Amino acid sequence: MWRKVAIWTQAIYNAFNDNICEYDDEVLRSKEKEIIDRIAVVNVKKSNGGSESEYEDLKKYALEDRLEIKRELEIIQPDIICLLYTSPSPRDRSVS
Repeated sequence: MWRKVAIWTQAIYNAFNDNICEYDDEVLRSKEKEIIDRIAVVNVKKSNGGSESEYEDLKKYALEDRLEIKRELEIIQPDIICLLYTSPSPRDRSVS
């Protein structure tokens, strides 16, 4: 998972700095820890859960924990915020 996070982090930073470059796996692997150290992750769903979340469930947690989430963002003071949502994949859903 963190490898994918490093790839996305590098791509986002490059895009915001007008530094679009080709993907270089060797360079990325050598700088993966440095790249990961540039970010913070804030989980909206603060309880132990699975690897997927339903939208309504996330919405409920975001509303209930909005003050805590706001405080975390005030502490972190991010330059860039990415909102990510993990939903069940279509292949995992049963077809009716």
